[in-house]
Amino acid sequence: MIRAVIDTNVVVSAALVRRGFPAAVLDLVFAGDIVPCVSAKVLAEYDEVLARPRIRVDGSRARAIRETIAKVAIVVEARLSLDVCSDPDDNMLMECAVEAGADFLITGNTRDFPSRYKDTVVVTPKAFVEMWRKVAEPGQEPGPTGKM
Repeated sequence: MIRAVIDTNVVVSAALVRRGFPAAVLDLVFAGDIVPCVSAKVLAEYDEVLARPRIRVDGSRARAIRETIAKVAIVVEARLSLDVCSDPDDNMLMECAVEAGADFLITGNTRDFPSRYKDTVVVTPKAFVEMWRKVAEPGQEPGPTGKM
């Protein structure tokens, strides 16, 4: 099973637009093809950003996404303190990835991350979905469909 840390920007994009590569990433989570990895800090950031009034995410949709992720995720205690991202706020995502042994960190903002750290490869939603399509069995390819 593929383990991935999903950046908040991907979760928010998928919550706002039910089609596209971020939505396809969450479709894979909901289908059980990706196991999301989170820490308490990551979940708190999901909650805080999804609740921002200026983002205008439908409340019931935001709750459904957040609850599904929390239900199926590997929750780790991020005990590491890393300084590997150009934006210090993003270090918590890499800390989570390392603690969880994540295969991927999926973000719309790859420029703030190293392309790889330890065993975790940093990719965009588009790159991840395109990789998935190449290895998925026929009939299992994700959208971008907006199934969630």
